[in-house]
Amino acid sequence: MRFGRSRRRSAEACGTVDRMSQDDVERLRAEIDGLDDQLLSLLARRIEVVRALGGAKRRAGRPAVDPTREREIVDRLGARPDGRALGREALEAIYERIFSVTRRVVAGG
Repeated sequence: MRFGRSRRRSAEACGTVDRMSQDDVERLRAEIDGLDDQLLSLLARRIEVVRALGGAKRRAGRPAVDPTREREIVDRLGARPDGRALGREALEAIYERIFSVTRRVVAGG
């Protein structure tokens, strides 16, 4: 898997893996797996809600995509402490991808 190798190489380059026990590595990987499971569930729920909203907008004759609302979401999240810690550029990249994939999934289904 491409991601696993690049993360491992990066961690080894800074000596992190050498100082960690295999148990520590496995524990942290298990935590990441749990977080990924939660992210997937939240993204699936977000798509369900967007589908419902899209149906309501269609019935009301409103456009499905609202760039102003998308900007408001990123601005709101960027103002949060964890959003600021992540950084505006990263937050925008993540949410642009979420918006893009959501639009594609909702349009296809």
